[in-house]
Amino acid sequence: VSTQSTGTKRDSECLKERKDAQDKGETRSFLEPKKLKLLSQGSQFDSYFSGYSHLAIHEFMLKDQNRTTAYREAIIRNNDYFKDKVVMDVGAGTCILSLFCLQAGAKKVYAVEGSEIMTETKKVVDSLSLTSGKLCLLNKRVEELSVVDIPEQVDIIVSEWMGYCLFYEGMLDSVLLARDKWLKPGGMLYPSSASLFLCPITDEEVFQERVFFWNDVYGFDYSEMIPYAKKCAFEEPVVECVLPQNLLSREVKVGEFSLLHLKKENYKTFSFSFDFVSMIVAPVHGFVMWFDVTFDCTSPSPSPSPSPPKESFHKVVLSTSPEAAPTHWKQTIFYFDEEMSCSQDDHIKGEVRVSANPDNLRFLDVSFSLSVHNSITSTSYTAAKNFLLK
Repeated sequence: VSTQSTGTKRDSECLKERKDAQDKGETRSFLEPKKLKLLSQGSQFDSYFSGYSHLAIHEFMLKDQNRTTAYREAIIRNNDYFKDKVVMDVGAGTCILSLFCLQAGAKKVYAVEGSEIMTETKKVVDSLSLTSGKLCLLNKRVEELSVVDIPEQVDIIVSEWMGYCLFYEGMLDSVLLARDKWLKPGGMLYPSSASLFLCPITDEEVFQERVFFWNDVYGFDYSEMIPYAKKCAFEEPVVECVLPQNLLSREVKVGEFSLLHLKKENYKTFSFSFDFVSMIVAPVHGFVMWFDVTFDCTSPSPSPSPSPPKESFHKVVLSTSPEAAPTHWKQTIFYFDEEMSCSQDDHIKGEVRVSANPDNLRFLDVSFSLSVHNSITSTSYTAAKNFLLK
């Protein structure tokens, strides 16, 4: 079972968002969720947790129904796997995932949250009969926990750790640390795996709005401003909904990551060589990245009663694809400064490299190199560009 859905409804939602932004005088390519702005302020550790102390971020995520209902479905519809189990919720925030686990029959949930939002969350959970004696709130970072805080191993670890381009924010490090210290042999992680995707895009609208606009400004030639306009508009990645019709090719899977055995060296730096075939005649303006996470049964964990068979597990996929229902992650777009002409069936070849930024491990460095040869005009293009997702 997947949370993916395609078609007119998704396109209309994205188009409405763009129109609303234009009506407010905002520039489309700078539509950026509040979460990204809050997290980008200050040092990599203090600002990260102070950002998550603000209720706006949690409201923003809770109102993402596709995100939250995917977790709820994956937990509640697999209640046989949660019944009488001990669960750890990493980055619990407002404890909504912890509450889902208790609804599903968990015996105990350790809710771990490093930000001060836990002070407010405690007021809520203390008033709920569901949590009585079953929910342990730990207002600490995973890295600060000891066996005094969690004196037992857990059957399941749940976490909503994903950031833009999957690895932005660097929260996966904490999840894997919790896995290595507290997860029982044969235990489960929620989600169990993640995949990162890449596709070239065309977007003449954004070039018209941000670049070609300067050719005629109320009758004046402002074209000398274009190099600076490109720098301002395209220097950083853009978090925004991409319409499916802007995809130039079939997407490729840049990486697939199984959380049960994943090591840091497998995701802190990786590269991928690509060879896309254009499906339409349109210029290449950049690339888009998105991710899927899957909730699947990796192995039934031990329990006082026999575990349900794996075949009974209700698999759920949460997708942030342009062809899926929109989420707060949207997609991440990497625009190049120059458009590259491309005909149908032309190849777009190159390499992408993704790595944690050495100065701030919560940021991402993403670099591209590519070549395009237009078979109709016999024109060849090469380009390379480095981006910082911060």
